[in-house]
Amino acid sequence: MENNSVDSELRKILRESEPEIPTTIQKRIDQTLTKLPTAKKKNKFLKRFLITSSVTVASFALLIAISISSPSITNALKQVPVIEYVFQLLENKGLNKANEMGLISNIDQNATDENITVSIIEVFNDGINISVGYAIHFSDKLNSSNIFPDFKIKLDGKSPSSVSVDTSSGQWINDLTYINMFTINTDQPSSEQFQFDLIIEQIGETKGNWSFSFPLTKEKSETTTILPMLTITEGETTIIIEEVNFTLTSTKIRAQMLKPGVLYDTYDDFEVIDDQGESLRRHNSGVSFGNDENIVQWEAEYEAVQEVPAFLTVWFREGLEITIPIE
Repeated sequence: MENNSVDSELRKILRESEPEIPTTIQKRIDQTLTKLPTAKKKNKFLKRFLITSSVTVASFALLIAISISSPSITNALKQVPVIEYVFQLLENKGLNKANEMGLISNIDQNATDENITVSIIEVFNDGINISVGYAIHFSDKLNSSNIFPDFKIKLDGKSPSSVSVDTSSGQWINDLTYINMFTINTDQPSSEQFQFDLIIEQIGETKGNWSFSFPLTKEKSETTTILPMLTITEGETTIIIEEVNFTLTSTKIRAQMLKPGVLYDTYDDFEVIDDQGESLRRHNSGVSFGNDENIVQWEAEYEAVQEVPAFLTVWFREGLEITIPIE
């Protein structure tokens, strides 16, 4: 490119750039441009070197000028953290184990709306639960503590009839970036792979549209299921522990309660304790009636254990608990 052409291009950029560059900086750039070397027939290497150096200085001055006078560009130049793992940062034991086994899918999809960028980082599907690790990047520091996204999902283009969602305690990795994960429990298509659509409609108080679509595969992972059929009776109430299921994402317990009485109203308070005396965090629980109103089916899902314990203890209320040996 000839020297005059370089002058012309840079001046054109300066004229069209918004916002307006401060006069003092503009003057300094003009002075730099006027000192560009004139054409010479000899020493072409020196000519190219001088022109390149002068243009670099002018371009650098232009960048500084725009950055100083434009807060939006200054913000854009800030380093956005590269997040490769969410499950590890949140120290989820089961999902960390899944990651060690190479079962985590890296998604790395982004969507931006209302000056908020949502990144879906990684996903794990064991055929029962779908765990999604995500990050939210805000353009300004958020004052509200309400961050959890309001969303809907589709599996192979269809909305499931029933969905339960559990979320963990997220964390801020800097003033503008928040990470967390949620686990979805729903009936999945029978195929080993299906299309998963995630549509986020609101984040905190901000409504918008952050949409994602990607294929999900049911990963074959370690699952331990026991059918203890243990019974405990107190008064008219009988509890039968029918099934305990351990996966990489949860610990599930299913039981029948005959004439549950007050237990029907307190099933959310049932506690599960492992062989180390650690209480497992409850994800969700529910009850349903059978053909007889005196028979209630109780199903609950708790956090995953890192290793299958020697036993579990289910505490229903003071004085009423049952220990389940795991063989």
